[in-house]
Amino acid sequence: GAARSFDLLNARAKEGIPALIAAFKSEKDPDARASLAWALRAMDRDAKDAVPALIAAAKGDESVTVRANAALAVKAIDPAAAKAAGIE
Repeated sequence: GAARSFDLLNARAKEGIPALIAAFKSEKDPDARASLAWALRAMDRDAKDAVPALIAAAKGDESVTVRANAALAVKAIDPAAAKAAGIE
């Protein structure tokens, strides 16, 4: 039923996390990077491997939107890492 469909969709989304991280690291377009950061945020703790790249973006991306979305993503994925990095 619906619960099984949701579980399958969630599993498929988790499989895509490495591709999202790679795209976030290599994408040049700031709107796309902002969207990718938002997508990683939605993956919550499953996107823990993205935290170093997200912290770097939160602290130094030229786009204010990317910085904001990356900061929100880090806080959602790993609050302790966000605090340690000075992201409040």
